[in-house]
Amino acid sequence: MVEVHISRKARKDLDIIKEYIAQDNPQRAENFSVELLTGSINIISEFPLSCPLYNEPQKIRRYVFERYNVYYRLSSDGKRAEILHILNSSLLKNMTLKGL
Repeated sequence: MVEVHISRKARKDLDIIKEYIAQDNPQRAENFSVELLTGSINIISEFPLSCPLYNEPQKIRRYVFERYNVYYRLSSDGKRAEILHILNSSLLKNMTLKGL
């Protein structure tokens, strides 16, 4: 099992997602953010290599949870993963992830 850490950027992404959903449904915002994070951590920790490489040179993988892309990178020893970003897939049309 891989230990999963969440970067500051990913935590900020999750806060933004929660704030956006809360505009319409505060309770759903809280529940969804927990589902998104828990689901991502469970899959990444159990099956870290199951998600495709999104950026091969930087070894960044992408896990998809509903409409959200969770970008993460495994450590060189494969014992730790760091979630780098959590982004709504609809926002990615004209966006690049050079800053990861």
